[in-house]
Amino acid sequence: DSGFSRLFTADSRDTLKQIMKEERFGKEEGGEFRAFTDEELDSLLGLFEQKQTGVPSRAKYRLRFDMETRYQAVNRETGVLEEFSVKDLQERDAEQVFTLYANEMSGRIALAKKGIKSESDFESLISQAKDFALNEGVGKARQKNRKRIEKEEEVARTIYNMILGRRPPNSGDPNAAYMKISRLVQDFNFIRLMNQVGFAQFAELGNAVQVGGVRGLIRVVPEFGAMIKRAKNGELTDPVLRDIEAFYGTGAERMTNQMIHRIDQLETNSPYGRGILDGAQRGVDRAKRITADISGMAPITLGLERGTSRVVMQTLADMAFSNKSLSLKRMRSLGLGDDEAKLVFKYFKKHAKLEDSYLFKTKKLRQINLEEWGKTAEGAQARDILGIAVARWTRRAVQQNDVGNLSLFMTKEYGKLLVQFRTFMVVSHAKQLLHNLKINDMRGYQAMMYSSLTAGLAYTAQQQIQMIGLSEREKRKRREERLSPLEIAKATFARSSYAAFVPGAVDTVYGFYSPDPVFSYRSSGLDSNLITGNPTYQALFGAAGLQNAIPAITRAGLNPDIQMTKGRARSLATILPFSNAIGIQNAIKIATEDLPEKSRPN
Repeated sequence: DSGFSRLFTADSRDTLKQIMKEERFGKEEGGEFRAFTDEELDSLLGLFEQKQTGVPSRAKYRLRFDMETRYQAVNRETGVLEEFSVKDLQERDAEQVFTLYANEMSGRIALAKKGIKSESDFESLISQAKDFALNEGVGKARQKNRKRIEKEEEVARTIYNMILGRRPPNSGDPNAAYMKISRLVQDFNFIRLMNQVGFAQFAELGNAVQVGGVRGLIRVVPEFGAMIKRAKNGELTDPVLRDIEAFYGTGAERMTNQMIHRIDQLETNSPYGRGILDGAQRGVDRAKRITADISGMAPITLGLERGTSRVVMQTLADMAFSNKSLSLKRMRSLGLGDDEAKLVFKYFKKHAKLEDSYLFKTKKLRQINLEEWGKTAEGAQARDILGIAVARWTRRAVQQNDVGNLSLFMTKEYGKLLVQFRTFMVVSHAKQLLHNLKINDMRGYQAMMYSSLTAGLAYTAQQQIQMIGLSEREKRKRREERLSPLEIAKATFARSSYAAFVPGAVDTVYGFYSPDPVFSYRSSGLDSNLITGNPTYQALFGAAGLQNAIPAITRAGLNPDIQMTKGRARSLATILPFSNAIGIQNAIKIATEDLPEKSRPN
């Protein structure tokens, strides 16, 4: 998915020409490379003149090629004669082809609804914005506009590309060695540190509770049984959950996007790559899928999304049938203005079916019948508005990153390395903390309370499980250090969805005063310090990092006066894949139990 890929999605001659100029199409003359002139580009494009259909290439049939055709050519960079085939130029993995297709077409449909129906429309909007900005003001003001519009154009192109499932501009060549190594480093960090992250997911259960309150959660408890049954036969028996999954896709990511275990869905790597790095990436991809499962991250997130969307739908049904209401600001945040809310509630009353609740006076939502909504244009519009509201509330309660949530530099490779495992914190600052403070209603404060409560319970359970395999003396010490009321209280705050930057900022500043952090409760085991808590930094310079690991191993192996200690062995084990997974971590503790406490014998 290099910059050239834009050629196959553009449907305007002018856009094609602009892309070819930006990508420096050209030829060699006298041993030197020269970019094509405008006249040469026009001549080249004339060879491919055809009737414009306005249909993006992803929506067309794929061209048929003889996949076995092979060519020989001299590599300009190495001077070596190499052979390649048409097969090498094609992505033939059905999963990846479908994912790329689904990403782009869903993005194009969404953009078309907003009036951007083609690449030409987008380029036209960019040109209009640039012309307007560059012609506004005089002197320094115009110069300031020129610098600002360059930044705004990059932001616009980044968001546009990501909506279409393409890599952001200026993010680097994904096939370059440094990009592949960077991805491997991030993926390796994932499989060695994220095997207990499922415990952190429980904090979002508190956000789910605030949607409909404890009573709202109790009313949909029977439907959780239907969700569990799905694991047995692959079918959702609850009609409401079936409609939510079929029409809005909530809770279906694991089925429709099998690359969910990747750090970035745009970083697709062909399974047919022949290089060492390509082979390593394929192996790490499989390992990441294992981590996503054994950590509980994937199944817990899936369950929370489905459960939360069910509670959201029940809450909106209550509003439609019993005149309950949300605060005006919260309604607006869901995309439900007065007219939109009336339209949605009209079709709820027309097509939804309710039944009596065993415990409460309010009715229980049994069917939405979204298929019936779509039989009229007005009903289809109401269904779309409802889908936006459900998605926004669900993706906020069970936090997911949306396009535009992160800063521009975080779309680049160095940014991904710097903020790895920190994106939840970055996004939660605005999406959870600032959002609920701005709305300032009881639901927001309930969410903070419930999130903290569930985070504290999960932390306590995790500590108890981690103590399996420790000696009684170590268990007592750990209880004093990690399970005192003060420690549980600090962990309760640090792991809530609303702590945001506070723990990291406090420990980064406090680190200049003391080596003992105030907050050290991350499920990955990393420091909360914004610098030393980076997984790549820890792998290189931490206690178990390469800087310390290699000397520790060689000294214990070569110097008879130095022994490998229990603490050092357990610390070194954290550099291995899956080492902090429940079960494996406990086994390591048992295996190292007989090692000495001190490195030098008395």
